[in-house]
Amino acid sequence: MAPDTLKTRSVVAREKRPVQDRLTPTVLSRGNVLGLETFSCRLKSTFVFSVVLMSFICTADGAKILFIPSLEYSHCNYMRGLAEELVRRGHSVTMYLCKEMDYRDCPGPNIDVITYKWTEYKTNMPFKKQMNKDIFEGQWKRLFDHMEIIKHFFCQMMENDMESIENLRRRRFDFAVIDGLFFSRCFYLVPYNLTIPYLSMASVIEELDSGQLIAPGLFPSKYSDYTNDMTFVQRVLNTLYFIVPHIAKFSKVPTDTFKLAPGLTSEDLEELYRKSELFLENGDVLMNYPKPVLPNYIQVGGLTTRPAKPLPPDLRTFFDGAKNGAIIVSFGSVFEDDSNVLTPILLSALSRLPQRVLLKASEDKDLGNIKTVTWLPLNDALAHPNTRLVVYHCGNNGHFESIYHGIPLVCLPIIADQFQIAKRVEHFKMGVKIDIRKLTAQILVDAIKKVLDDPAYTQRAKNFSRIFHSRRKTPAERAADAVEDVIQFGGQHLRSQHAPKNWFLLLHLDVWVFIFLVLQLIFVSIVWCTRRLLRQWLPDSSTSTFTIFMYISALLSAWVYLYL
Repeated sequence: MAPDTLKTRSVVAREKRPVQDRLTPTVLSRGNVLGLETFSCRLKSTFVFSVVLMSFICTADGAKILFIPSLEYSHCNYMRGLAEELVRRGHSVTMYLCKEMDYRDCPGPNIDVITYKWTEYKTNMPFKKQMNKDIFEGQWKRLFDHMEIIKHFFCQMMENDMESIENLRRRRFDFAVIDGLFFSRCFYLVPYNLTIPYLSMASVIEELDSGQLIAPGLFPSKYSDYTNDMTFVQRVLNTLYFIVPHIAKFSKVPTDTFKLAPGLTSEDLEELYRKSELFLENGDVLMNYPKPVLPNYIQVGGLTTRPAKPLPPDLRTFFDGAKNGAIIVSFGSVFEDDSNVLTPILLSALSRLPQRVLLKASEDKDLGNIKTVTWLPLNDALAHPNTRLVVYHCGNNGHFESIYHGIPLVCLPIIADQFQIAKRVEHFKMGVKIDIRKLTAQILVDAIKKVLDDPAYTQRAKNFSRIFHSRRKTPAERAADAVEDVIQFGGQHLRSQHAPKNWFLLLHLDVWVFIFLVLQLIFVSIVWCTRRLLRQWLPDSSTSTFTIFMYISALLSAWVYLYL
């Protein structure tokens, strides 16, 4: 229940208390001392009773909310930001996690965990290494094939451990928060099977799949590296970036073996995604371009940003001794340089710098000015006063943590929306971007020096940080407000009741085709009438020249009409 409702209840409870409990000591002092002692005892007992009663009310009114993140730590981490805020508000939160995965410190205390088994995980480790190799080499065709396999893996995970599903059913959850990745549609089978409402939460919300508005001529796709100032060719390609993934959909999921939802098809899975009560995107207009959205789409970028915790002693000593400043180098929790292609380039470049460098790698080592660690608390390290720059793949979480702490970036995007984030970092002059597939040690050194030697980058980052901190509510608080609203009132009133499901209609192409045909009919009629008149007025003259002239005039008129 909403805090305002709880507040109203407490006010009513105070008003219904016996009159003598509301008497002031001044009034009681007119009697004897025994009256004062009686009042004191009653006041204490009333206070204790009120505390117990309010605790009971908060517990009774708190919702039971289920979180289902993807397999990677980064996804669990930004979901944890919302989960912790909901726990602070008196709700009961449970995360449904894969038993075989290492989620590090996620989800943390006060959040229950129910695990499901995926015994095939270890047998798929070679597949993950090959996928990392394909990412670095830019083998997009093979990468898309891997995405199809991952989509099937996720469906298998949800289906293989029915015992954990029964455990979820016994908990009687009220609501679910689902990771809305495009290859995790089978996650939606869980709330469907439990018959509970749900919302979608992701770093990328697919506009067409979620029924949102799109404006390809004004807003770049998350999978492009364009800004909002596009040429004609870029606008054409940007439109395809929106449409092609929606049409392609990767491979169909084999739904004939579904245990959670017998009879459901792949199209039904997409419809389950579309019927989310709410779409929470880990994005923010602060370093993005304005775009039209529906009320059920809310940006809550920066869910992992929080005041820094103390660094471990070895890292604190390392940063404290960085007289020339420190640089952080990390490629997140997903990408690993298994082929050992990137690491030698990084070590060669970073060893030439006067700054100390903290590098996330496969083992802990001290290499001169470079310290490699297997686990890097990025948010805490960014907060150190000696940190001057972060070299990053421009994943969403670290991108917002850099904004939060006002640290400029050198971006080396690897996959998906990282290219668009890197482009925005460059566009808003908070850093520079490099093509990781053309990376050399000298290119990296030059990029780092460019950002460090120009104070405008740091100043820009500090300015974005001030704007981010000036907001009245944190991203987690805004997200929790939205969740509580849809739990209490539902999300039907936030959705467009007549939003077209077909991309052709969503782009109004049917209208434009109709207009084009009408104009074409008018032009053809004008040309036909002109030819008839010319044959009557000038029977000896060739009409081919006039026909060509009329066609050119018609096309010029159309061009003037459309562009001017």
